[in-house]
Amino acid sequence: MQTPIAKTPMNIAWDDLRLILALIRGQTLAGAAEQLHVDTSTVFRGVRAIEQRLQNPLFERSRKGYTPTALGERLAQTAERIEREMLELETQLSGCAAAPTGNLRVSTTDTVLYYHLLPALPQFTARYPQIHLELVASNQLVNLSRREVDMVIRATTTPPQHWIGRCLGKLPYAIHAAPDYWKHHQHLPLDEHLWLAPDDSFGEHPTIRWRRQHYPKVVPRYRFNSICGS
Repeated sequence: MQTPIAKTPMNIAWDDLRLILALIRGQTLAGAAEQLHVDTSTVFRGVRAIEQRLQNPLFERSRKGYTPTALGERLAQTAERIEREMLELETQLSGCAAAPTGNLRVSTTDTVLYYHLLPALPQFTARYPQIHLELVASNQLVNLSRREVDMVIRATTTPPQHWIGRCLGKLPYAIHAAPDYWKHHQHLPLDEHLWLAPDDSFGEHPTIRWRRQHYPKVVPRYRFNSICGS
């Protein structure tokens, strides 16, 4: 005789998972509220209600913010998987149209925009005449989930796990010098030259990491918030 399996009600919904994921990404009630376009009290009450239903804590509270417990992490991973699948489904459904139409907001860096996207615009326009492009050149992070943009093109080897995309190619970097400058200064060690480099707004850009690793004593004379400028 088999022992009957007790049925338990579903205690979690997609809106609950979205709230948990937003709080992990935002780290604070205010950060989560901004992502969900609600107030902080709504986020606070929502988390408490979920924890009461599950009878387990999802976050540890501290002055630094909200840190997920093991259960909170597992639920967030489920939320990210559902989020990816929904985005894939939207992409597939949008591809069913006979001819793509509408506005397409694309965020990319100035380097990719000037040297790769702009030269390709005539071909793109000829192929998709009913698509209206809005190109945003910025090095700041954007949130696809909040629909800040529809597509992101970035030069990175570590894209966020919740993004869906593909590799378009490689972007090599090199040290350059003007011919006249190099003619008169080539005898100097590299770390004694006048360096032009990206500023701190680029964070851990590959060129910054490489320079700090190989030439830690270099302090760039000129800094730019643009790879094109440097």
